[in-house]
Amino acid sequence: MYISTTIFSSCTAFQVRELLRNSDETKPQEQSASGILDMIERFGKLKESGILTHEEFTEQKQKLLDKL
Repeated sequence: MYISTTIFSSCTAFQVRELLRNSDETKPQEQSASGILDMIERFGKLKESGILTHEEFTEQKQKLLDKL
């Protein structure tokens, strides 16, 4: 699953959390390594902006890294 920056910029915190929850359902073969790294970077920006907590970011980051 690839989530564009445009989607992130127009989402509420609740919507972003739903996207994160739904990203768990993505099969590893559906994401390239660069796509996973892009997602981690985007999640980092959401954490920096206060939309995600440190714990939420860390959890999602680990899930994505496990798919590499």
